[in-house]
Amino acid sequence: MRVFTVHAAAPPAGPPPPVGSAGAAWPAAAPVAAAGSAALANSWPAAGPVPASRPWPAAGAVPATGAAPLPAPGDDPVPEPRLVREGFAWWAFLLGPLWLLFKGLWLPLLAFLLLSAAIAFALPPALLPPAGLALGLLLGFHGRDLERWRLARRGLPERGVVLARNEEEAMLRLGSLDAAAMGKGWA
Repeated sequence: MRVFTVHAAAPPAGPPPPVGSAGAAWPAAAPVAAAGSAALANSWPAAGPVPASRPWPAAGAVPATGAAPLPAPGDDPVPEPRLVREGFAWWAFLLGPLWLLFKGLWLPLLAFLLLSAAIAFALPPALLPPAGLALGLLLGFHGRDLERWRLARRGLPERGVVLARNEEEAMLRLGSLDAAAMGKGWA
């Protein structure tokens, strides 16, 4: 079994109001594609607060297809959670700069290259192989931490830990844990 750390976007502040409850906002009207569906467009409620006198949507307020309204243009979807495996990063140890480049770790790559150049100029030639090995080990032991640091900087802080055999099983467990936490079942 392997341990994966879960990095996900911050959850929204507070639970969303129930659909149709007083004080909740109606969703924006969905775009109408066909000309014959003008009646459907007219039956969709206008965006704005739900009046207390009519807490539930009127009949026909939901599109006939049952589809939810599309997100407004410019709304970014919530990014999928990312998994980072715990443990020694063998590829970082063996192919340090290429691994950093592949993972998009630009600042650690710059630091690695500057440190390598400083070691090459400061140490005698007999000590270069042990110093290179030490630098590779350092990158192997801290490579996963650098990945977590990059994800946190991009707005995906660490949210939990999942124990699984591989990444696919970890995502399945993560999905079932999220569904159980939200009180939803799998369809």
